[in-house]
Amino acid sequence: MKTHLIPLTLSLLLIAIGSFAQTKVSGVIKNQKGQVLSGAAIAIKDSYDGATSGKDGKFSFTTDEKGNKELITNLTGYEVNMQPISLNGTTIELTITLEEEATELNTVVVTAGTMEANDRSKMAQLKSLDIATTAGAEADIISALQTLPGTQAASSEQGLLVRGGAASETKMYFDGMLIKNPYLNDLPDIASRGRFSPFMFKGMSFSAGGYSAQYGQALSSALVLESKDLEPKTTTGVSIMSVGGGLVQTNKFKNSSLQVGGQYINLQPYYELVKQQAHWNYAPHSYSASANYKLKTGKTGMFKFYSEFSNGKLGLNYDNLEDLTHHFQTPTF
Repeated sequence: MKTHLIPLTLSLLLIAIGSFAQTKVSGVIKNQKGQVLSGAAIAIKDSYDGATSGKDGKFSFTTDEKGNKELITNLTGYEVNMQPISLNGTTIELTITLEEEATELNTVVVTAGTMEANDRSKMAQLKSLDIATTAGAEADIISALQTLPGTQAASSEQGLLVRGGAASETKMYFDGMLIKNPYLNDLPDIASRGRFSPFMFKGMSFSAGGYSAQYGQALSSALVLESKDLEPKTTTGVSIMSVGGGLVQTNKFKNSSLQVGGQYINLQPYYELVKQQAHWNYAPHSYSASANYKLKTGKTGMFKFYSEFSNGKLGLNYDNLEDLTHHFQTPTF
């Protein structure tokens, strides 16, 4: 009888060894606001082991894989998350945070007097990198928008012309607040850079022909800027342009983040290479500094503080002073 017990004992031993060789991976999927996400697909790269997050955002699965692997998390509307994990038979508990994905929406379709204009299809979604890599824009939000269909540079006034409207009819909103002065300087017939760096924002939505009453002060178009939430990590950024440069230091704390940066712009070298119709006796140059503090006050609450200082200098000669006077005349009715 003891002889018959040997195979059974060996089988149980092998099963036990196999169970100890497996690694259990579990955790919860959340967004940047701390809300749980259901329906996310979690899997180990180049394997069939994985799971899907439930209504409470939690997931759990076991795997026979060993060593250093990558855990991939996918969910529609969010960027793909890739996280390194070490599989050694020890239970792994994870909290995975997914970032929202800004995608370009379809073009507005105009047919027989009917224009599609709802909150999801009326905006063109732009990322910071889209602004920075637009040829000739020099990381300026307004200059990059001038390359979109239906827009043009304002030749006689500061701002952005959209579909034939005046530049003053295009309004910019910072986290829902109307920006009264979004430009660095104001000169007749001279293009002006925007006041804000595109890397402050997680997304920029520009109207493509229609928008809701929420932006009623915008008669021609609306540019909606949504600032980032807590910074994911401590970083140092250096930007170099043909007309200047900048430096940004970001510090990530437990429930808050602080970002301090500075920028210097000088158009004199550019104007030496590319001759201008305007007669400059002092080409535009400016320097600025900014501070951005964010504090997470709860699961869905966020306190944001932004402060900026800027200073600039320029000089322009006019051959005919009457032309300059004409620009600043106030019409009477």
